Amino acid sequence: MPLGRIVTTNLTYSSAVSDSFNISITKVSTLDTTFAVANAIGQAAVIALTDVPADFHEAISIKVRLDDVRFVNPAGSKSNAATIRTTLSDGSTTFYTEDLSALVNQSVFLEGTERTTSNGSALWTSTQLNDLRLGIEITAAVPDIGSGVNIDFAYVELKYRTTPPPTYDSSLSRPIIQQGTTILSNGTIIID
Repeated sequence: MPLGRIVTTNLTYSSAVSDSFNISITKVSTLDTTFAVANAIGQAAVIALTDVPADFHEAISIKVRLDDVRFVNPAGSKSNAATIRTTLSDGSTTFYTEDLSALVNQSVFLEGTERTTSNGSALWTSTQLNDLRLGIEITAAVPDIGSGVNIDFAYVELKYRTTPPPTYDSSLSRPIIQQGTTILSNGTIIID
């Protein structure tokens, strides 16, 4: 049986589930230099993400992405960083938690670990992905939080396989048209 195409898309901000950021987490919906800002350790937010595309058949992997993250601290040295804890859940089950590190006074693009399963063995289902929530929390900053951690775009990158093309049974006899006009108004045409 032929396989569907492999496609990569983004599950992006749909709505805020919770938000204690100083400047609202709603700003992470697109890469546009408008930032959600956390200016204290422990500030956190959870966002619901958009649904999988209509042509989704099977998940290959997902990965958390935080684009254009800036830990702004004028007192920081080059080796200083802020820790951003990301959590993937469906509102009741936490699938994965991972800490990402943003170096001070730089614009960085952070990505989490590529996850092929929701629990270590089972592939992601469309139900899990349609209910997916991304949690973001600032858990540490060295030497201190400074002016804050700015996040421009937060999303989950989804790599998936589309619905396979229909197959036909080649053992079925096919009509042979040797002359005349044929009008096809419906169905699938297969030329082999």
